[in-house]
Amino acid sequence: AALDALAREPVAAIILDAGLPGMDGFALARHVRQQPTLRTLPVYLFSDREFTADELRSAGIRAADAYVKTRDSETMLIERLRIQLAK
Repeated sequence: AALDALAREPVAAIILDAGLPGMDGFALARHVRQQPTLRTLPVYLFSDREFTADELRSAGIRAADAYVKTRDSETMLIERLRIQLAK
């Protein structure tokens, strides 16, 4: 469903969870990075666990764009998104 939405609707950024049903968040992020029209789309990860820098990098997600639910609040993520969208 996310791939269909990305193909139909212009979006300014996406927020993923690593545990998405069907295709996990990392696979979706890799797919986004392979699309020329989406390659520079900001991708944020909001998950219940930490990931290594290598795991994030392999999916095209910057470590600074990975948020952990037990450590980071939704408010922090929304503020980061608000700053990104203002650019």
